This record gives sequence, structure tokens and C-alpha cells, in this order.
Amino acid sequence: MLLKSGDWEEIEARFKRIDGGDASSSTGTPRPPGVQALWPAIIDTYGVAEEAHAWPAQKLLDYGNPVLGSLSPGTVYVGGTDPGRWIPTSEHRKREIRRSAMISVVNLNQKLASHRQ
Repeated sequence: MLLKSGDWEEIEARFKRIDGGDASSSTGTPRPPGVQALWPAIIDTYGVAEEAHAWPAQKLLDYGNPVLGSLSPGTVYVGGTDPGRWIPTSEHRKREIRRSAMISVVNLNQKLASHRQ
């Protein structure tokens, strides 16, 4: 309900209380109990909300729809920058048929690095 309210100051304040001092998608940062297991869903939700707050609605559609429209069924889309990850993620989740996978370069790099150690 808080995200729907559009109260960005409160959204940001609550996110900062649970982010463990690291607002990235990293899963290695100590966070409050119970948050770590939910962190991928939390960071996806926050990232989408952050881009929706920062971009005008039509610009979001102008950016996200061509990306998603270019994906064939079974495609894996790898987004890099925050807008490159969160805007297509937002548009992807609105569609009834999920034809592709959305992966962040940041998350991919973190996972690869953790397996090398």
C-alpha cells in the first residue's frame, strides 16, 4: 500500500531502514533478520518504484516497450544500468504472458564472483 501512496520520502526512509547500509542488489550485505531471504523481491520492487518515481510515465513506456517487444519467447534479457534493469522489469511484470527472463548484469557479476571464491 505504501508504494501506491506515492509518498516517496516515506518509501525511501523505510527502504533505508532495512537495506543494511547497501542499497544495491547484493545479497552479501548484513541486513535485519528476515530481510535477507526476501531481498531479491524487495530490491526489485524498490528499483521499479524508484524508476517510476524518477521518470515520466510516457518515457517509461517509450523505453520499456521497445525492449520487451524485441524479445522472442525464451529470451534472456540482461539489463545493466538501473533503468536498463528496472524499467523492463516493471513492464515485463505487467504483461500476462511472461515470455522471457530478466537478469541484471550486477546480480550476474555478484553470483559469478561468489562462486569463484
